[in-house]
Amino acid sequence: MALEVERAMKDDDLTIIEAGTGTGKTLAYLLPALLSGKTTVVSTGLKNLQDQIYQKDIVFLKKYFEMDFQVAVIKGRENYVCRRLLRLKARNPSLLMEDQRWKDQLNHWASDSLTGLLEDIPKELQDKIPKTVKIYSSSDSCRGSSCPNFHSCFYYRNIALAAKSKIILVNHYIFVLDLSLKAKTGDQGGIIPDWEAVILDEAHLLEKTATECLGYVFEVSESAKTIEGLIELFEKGIMKDSPMAEAIIELCQEIIDILDSISSFYKESFSERELYTYETPREKENSREIAQKLRAVSDRCEALSRTLPSPKLNPAPASSSPWGSLQNSDYGKFSSGQPPQAGPFQEAVTWEELVDQPDEERLDLFQKKLATIIQNTSFIADHSDETFVYQVSAKFGAYEPKSGKKSKKEAPLKISFAALPIEAGQILGDMLRRIEKTTVLTSATLSTSGNFNFFKNRFGFSQETPSLTLDSPFDYAANTVLYLPAHIPGVDDSHYPEAFLRETAQLLNLSKGRGLVLFTSNEKLKMAAAGLPDLVAWPVMVQNDDTKANLLERFKNNVNSILMATASFWQGIDVPGESLSVVIIDRLPFEHPFRPLAKGRKRLLEQRGQNAFNSYALPHMLLTLRQGLGRLLRSSSDRGVLAIFDKRAAHSSYAKDIQKSLPPSLKVDKLSDLEEFLASI
Repeated sequence: MALEVERAMKDDDLTIIEAGTGTGKTLAYLLPALLSGKTTVVSTGLKNLQDQIYQKDIVFLKKYFEMDFQVAVIKGRENYVCRRLLRLKARNPSLLMEDQRWKDQLNHWASDSLTGLLEDIPKELQDKIPKTVKIYSSSDSCRGSSCPNFHSCFYYRNIALAAKSKIILVNHYIFVLDLSLKAKTGDQGGIIPDWEAVILDEAHLLEKTATECLGYVFEVSESAKTIEGLIELFEKGIMKDSPMAEAIIELCQEIIDILDSISSFYKESFSERELYTYETPREKENSREIAQKLRAVSDRCEALSRTLPSPKLNPAPASSSPWGSLQNSDYGKFSSGQPPQAGPFQEAVTWEELVDQPDEERLDLFQKKLATIIQNTSFIADHSDETFVYQVSAKFGAYEPKSGKKSKKEAPLKISFAALPIEAGQILGDMLRRIEKTTVLTSATLSTSGNFNFFKNRFGFSQETPSLTLDSPFDYAANTVLYLPAHIPGVDDSHYPEAFLRETAQLLNLSKGRGLVLFTSNEKLKMAAAGLPDLVAWPVMVQNDDTKANLLERFKNNVNSILMATASFWQGIDVPGESLSVVIIDRLPFEHPFRPLAKGRKRLLEQRGQNAFNSYALPHMLLTLRQGLGRLLRSSSDRGVLAIFDKRAAHSSYAKDIQKSLPPSLKVDKLSDLEEFLASI
């Protein structure tokens, strides 16, 4: 693998590498990247891998290869403490005097911290900070170089470090957003400083991330809060005496009324629906009505934006690139690994300068939020781009607008409209090809049915694109058994839920717990979680009963426990040793066929004359299945059972494709065949 990465580095080529669990792929791409001398971005899909690379693999290379190189980690802005907000909150008179202890402790922590990451705040201090106190920034509230705390900002510190580093660690969302911004601005914008090569680890997650990143979203209750904030600003803030206050409040109320009418429109709870592909006359009429409401929101917000006074703030930096204004800044103390010398309450700027015109600052934030609402609602309402899927999702139960027009029972907690690109992978593939820089896409699961055709097609890569498959060094044939019960009913059979619980309990009792049970939906998880604890002799933990990190820690420490979970546990979790000796899949993880995005992809493929099941649904399911079953063997000494309680895995027209994509395990179909194997581990 290292040789293939070295070749790609020399040729500025794009290559695809599938490296099975245990191959040491992180070191195999880091070493040739460093030896090439190129500034390399390493992008990961999951936060824990980003941390692992920084805390483990980088340390290993520096220690055993005696390599001296600079590394920067860029996480989303919301992961860092914002010094300006920290200072404002600490001086906020609405926070009672008894809160002074945690404020002093937080100030002391921020003064000494090298990272400024929220996750690095000691847990005992985190527990003291009120949930309502926001001490992190966002892209629309950050003031960039015009902020008085800019030169001690934790977020921009990392940007400055990245501009001087050979390895820049980011996540896929930041990387895709960076490419998108640079494509729009001719390489003048973006988030990541100039780089020469990119390693896209966990590349199987790229299309999902690109779909989320490149779409348009409009969330009703969040937008209502923005408008209500403007009303408050012009009713009670220093803007209340503004000559246009009355007109602005009237416009805001019109927008609130439209948002309330959208909330009232959706009275029945549902998870997800397509907005503009309804088939019945009534559904088409409904979609037209909603489109009109969204256009009305866009029009009123545009009128509101024109009416608002211009905030009198320091101008934004001339360069839209965040590191452009850093290159002449004094960030030397950060590069040396030293914490900022000035604490958040010891800056040269006075408190009066910070709070002189707080409402002006809020006005600037509102203008940015209005611009986003206008852009997203107008695009979704127009719905003319057939390469996008237009959908609405709703969850009911708690949000109550300040207008008082809706009760908690009537008003939805969250109604979201979205326009999502059907082929986000193609868009990302085009951007990757356009940059003509070394690009390595790697993961333990990229191939299906023994080839890369599906992955290459999703990103628009030619079939001649260089690729390499490296099998896991783990001995699956000797250390794993694939259990496909022959007697269990089909997943659509009314007797399946009961049979699934019974079979799961028998297997987990036989294995003395030590099992991870993965479900394809929250509904199925809840049903099983209600019955399984009474059928097994071992402690059962269920997703959402605690944080993911805490659940995994408890699962690792309690060897005979059972963990039940859904999508987020199908990948990226690492539980080596006997605590995880059985992985059970409730059913094959096909995308729900009636979800808008799945329907949009099916429709587009069929318009091109392709079989949507064979060209998309099946290979997509195979990649997800491989990820789930890949949780079992995490070290060369691990042994265990892979169990799929779905008859289609052994008895369907595509059963051969499934088994060809799975590890070469011994296959059994009776529980009694597992007794001796489980007793030996």
